[in-house]
Amino acid sequence: MTDYYIEYGGGLGDIFFQIYFEGAYRALDELTEADRAVIGLITHNPHAGEIFANHPRTGQLTVRNLGYWLPSPQSFQSPNARARITAVKPAF
Repeated sequence: MTDYYIEYGGGLGDIFFQIYFEGAYRALDELTEADRAVIGLITHNPHAGEIFANHPRTGQLTVRNLGYWLPSPQSFQSPNARARITAVKPAF
Protein backbone atom coordinates (compact mmCIF):
# COMPACT_ATOMS: atom_id res chain seq x y z
CA MET A 1 0.00 0.00 0.00
CA THR A 2 1.27 3.44 -0.92
CA ASP A 3 -0.06 6.80 0.22
CA TYR A 4 0.40 9.73 -2.14
CA TYR A 5 0.05 13.47 -1.55
CA ILE A 6 -0.44 15.70 -4.59
CA GLU A 7 -0.82 19.46 -4.30
CA TYR A 8 -2.30 21.91 -6.79
CA GLY A 9 -2.63 25.65 -6.31
CA GLY A 10 -3.86 28.85 -7.91
CA GLY A 11 -7.01 29.46 -9.90
CA LEU A 12 -8.86 26.86 -11.92
CA GLY A 13 -6.72 27.53 -15.01
CA ASP A 14 -3.55 27.09 -12.97
CA ILE A 15 -4.80 23.75 -11.67
CA PHE A 16 -5.58 22.50 -15.18
CA PHE A 17 -2.14 23.65 -16.32
CA GLN A 18 -0.48 21.71 -13.48
CA ILE A 19 -2.59 18.60 -14.21
CA TYR A 20 -1.59 18.49 -17.87
CA PHE A 21 2.01 19.71 -17.72
CA GLU A 22 3.32 18.17 -14.49
CA GLY A 23 3.64 14.45 -13.89
CA ALA A 24 1.89 14.03 -10.56
CA TYR A 25 -1.61 13.58 -11.99
CA ARG A 26 -0.47 10.54 -13.99
CA ALA A 27 0.30 8.75 -10.73
CA LEU A 28 -3.44 8.57 -10.04
CA ASP A 29 -3.88 6.26 -13.03
CA GLU A 30 -1.28 3.90 -11.58
CA LEU A 31 -2.91 3.48 -8.17
CA THR A 32 -3.43 -0.13 -7.15
CA GLU A 33 -6.52 -1.14 -5.19
CA ALA A 34 -4.60 -0.77 -1.92
CA ASP A 35 -3.17 2.68 -2.72
CA ARG A 36 -4.66 5.98 -1.59
CA ALA A 37 -4.01 9.59 -2.59
CA VAL A 38 -4.71 12.87 -0.85
CA ILE A 39 -5.19 15.82 -3.19
CA GLY A 40 -4.41 19.18 -1.57
CA LEU A 41 -5.99 22.17 -3.32
CA ILE A 42 -4.81 25.67 -2.46
CA THR A 43 -7.27 27.71 -4.47
CA HIS A 44 -9.85 30.46 -4.26
CA ASN A 45 -12.20 28.41 -6.46
CA PRO A 46 -14.55 26.44 -4.18
CA HIS A 47 -15.53 24.07 -7.02
CA ALA A 48 -12.02 22.99 -8.07
CA GLY A 49 -12.44 19.65 -6.29
CA GLU A 50 -15.07 18.66 -8.85
CA ILE A 51 -12.21 17.98 -11.28
CA PHE A 52 -11.53 14.77 -9.35
CA ALA A 53 -15.18 13.76 -8.76
CA ASN A 54 -15.38 11.71 -11.98
CA HIS A 55 -11.89 10.23 -11.91
CA PRO A 56 -12.02 6.43 -12.36
CA ARG A 57 -10.29 6.00 -8.98
CA THR A 58 -12.33 8.60 -7.11
CA GLY A 59 -12.99 6.14 -4.26
CA GLN A 60 -9.27 6.10 -3.52
CA LEU A 61 -8.92 9.90 -3.50
CA THR A 62 -9.41 12.31 -0.63
CA VAL A 63 -9.69 15.88 -1.91
CA ARG A 64 -8.99 18.68 0.58
CA ASN A 65 -9.65 22.27 -0.45
CA LEU A 66 -7.42 24.29 1.87
CA GLY A 67 -8.59 27.64 0.57
CA TYR A 68 -6.31 30.41 -0.59
CA TRP A 69 -4.39 32.90 1.48
CA LEU A 70 -1.80 35.58 0.92
CA PRO A 71 1.41 35.91 2.91
CA SER A 72 1.53 38.67 5.49
CA PRO A 73 3.40 41.88 4.58
CA GLN A 74 6.01 41.10 7.25
CA SER A 75 7.01 37.89 5.46
CA PHE A 76 8.45 39.93 2.59
CA GLN A 77 10.69 41.97 4.90
CA SER A 78 12.79 39.05 6.11
CA PRO A 79 15.90 38.01 4.13
CA ASN A 80 14.65 34.40 4.31
CA ALA A 81 11.12 35.23 3.13
CA ARG A 82 11.53 33.61 -0.27
CA ALA A 83 12.39 30.24 1.28
CA ARG A 84 9.33 30.35 3.55
CA ILE A 85 6.75 31.07 0.85
CA THR A 86 8.02 28.66 -1.83
CA ALA A 87 5.36 26.11 -2.84
CA VAL A 88 5.74 22.53 -1.67
CA LYS A 89 6.36 20.07 -4.51
CA PRO A 90 4.43 16.78 -4.68
CA ALA A 91 5.86 14.10 -2.42
CA PHE A 92 6.79 11.72 -5.23
